[in-house]
Amino acid sequence: MKKTILIMFFFIFFMNIAAYGNEKSAYIFLQPVNDEKGQVFREKDGKKYPILEEISGDRVKPIEELLRDGMPALSLRLDRMEKIFILNQKQEAEFKDEETLKIFAEPLYICLIKGGNRPKCGFFLKKGDEVIEKTKVFYIEMPPEANQFEKIFSHEHGHLLDFYLSNYNFPCSPTRPVHTISAITDFEMAFIEGWGEHFEIMTIDMTKNQEIRDFYNLNDMKGKSYFFYLQDMLTIAQSFKRYLWVKGNLFAFKKNNYIADGLTGEEFNKNFMYNWMNYSFSGGELKNAQQMLSCEGVC
Repeated sequence: MKKTILIMFFFIFFMNIAAYGNEKSAYIFLQPVNDEKGQVFREKDGKKYPILEEISGDRVKPIEELLRDGMPALSLRLDRMEKIFILNQKQEAEFKDEETLKIFAEPLYICLIKGGNRPKCGFFLKKGDEVIEKTKVFYIEMPPEANQFEKIFSHEHGHLLDFYLSNYNFPCSPTRPVHTISAITDFEMAFIEGWGEHFEIMTIDMTKNQEIRDFYNLNDMKGKSYFFYLQDMLTIAQSFKRYLWVKGNLFAFKKNNYIADGLTGEEFNKNFMYNWMNYSFSGGELKNAQQMLSCEGVC
């Protein structure tokens, strides 16, 4: 159902690009409110929400520059177009959902926080002495460093766009190890992460920052063959393959899994995790359709 809604949205998106194409997305930068004990939260209905406040000026100027061009600017336009699409659907409904209309009339809130890398929902906005409840409003946490911000903004923002259409049904994945670009997980995870990685690839292709281009192409690295076969998903290998290997559609091929009989306990887990993150593949045998649609590197 969710995939059908997304397909319908993008069909209407391209059909109406002339009408919506000039829309600009309003955004507001936020930061956490802290006291002597650290970040401040407020509770409502048994859940804790952060208290955030607006920031502007020199601290956000480098990031504002990034949002004016390339893929970040394009995804911001998509943000506004998607909100207009949702608002139009709600306004045309027989019974208008006033709360939803208010939520999607909000600007995009971007919270700059160390280690930020995900979309979220719900916070309290501090304005002077007033604290305004926004527990149903979406926002996105992003790192304050401009280089890191540009690398991941469109990827994480892509997830936020996905959330808009989920009607608060945030992805609830089955219990399993961490997802990786090479692993076969499930349709939903593959679609959500593949969608974000598509935005990430577009960011690299459209950026004016040569340092970012060089990082993903390994142009400033020595010993390229060494990095090419790294297995650790936390190293440069993961980012490198999320760019060139996805564009080459290499994840459509079956992986060469390491098989060892009789492994038990901890050794079995090590073997399983190795294969889960393994990037070695057979260039002569394709995954079947279900495996491809369950692999984010293909989606």
